Amino acid sequence: MRNSLKRWQAAFIVSAAVLSLAVTAKDRKDLGPKLWQAEILRADRLPADPASIIPLPWGNDPLADGSVEVRGKGQVKLDLESAAPNTTYNVLACRLSAAADRCAVLGTVETDSNGDVKALLDWPAAATGAHSVFFVLQRNGMTMYVSGFTMPAGTPPVPGMPPAAEIEVKGEVASIGSNFFTISSVTQPILVDQNTKFLGTLKSLADLQAGMMVEVSGTVTQSGILAARVQAVMGKKK
Repeated sequence: MRNSLKRWQAAFIVSAAVLSLAVTAKDRKDLGPKLWQAEILRADRLPADPASIIPLPWGNDPLADGSVEVRGKGQVKLDLESAAPNTTYNVLACRLSAAADRCAVLGTVETDSNGDVKALLDWPAAATGAHSVFFVLQRNGMTMYVSGFTMPAGTPPVPGMPPAAEIEVKGEVASIGSNFFTISSVTQPILVDQNTKFLGTLKSLADLQAGMMVEVSGTVTQSGILAARVQAVMGKKK
């Protein structure tokens, strides 16, 4: 009888532990509704402003893409792509104020060898109610990234007309200009601007070479294809 009771108690304890783990995992995945979202931008891409409330000085760490979300169950979701590899960043939430104490550290995130990170940080439990903030990522006391948005270049869309659909093209680089390049499979020039993201081994237009195979994602404009992303691909066009 005692052995049976002990086995029942052990089974109950194991079952309770498994149930507890399952609830924890479920809660981790269910972050609640999305309350707020923004891009993460490189600070050095912003216009220089010595009076800015974005903490100075600003650095120039690389970044291909990034986003931040505030979720309804009290967490901040942060994604970075191709930032500085194996690097620790302090994540700060800052009030829209010039006060010296406008920013509070939420925690730290560390990128992997590719400069990528996907992290969840806890929003302070006591900080309920309405908020108007921006987020900053710092390294060595310098602001490297800040939340915001990027306004596309070119003519704004006509009201009532759908925005141009994104297209993808692939081909061999034929020629390279100061702010454009051409590929053999496309008649329109490929335009680049300050918002064009060069991925993988490419860091800028200067890294392109004639004969290189590339994939381009962008939108068609009156002047050509405005590239949103440019990436080199292995192999050469036959």
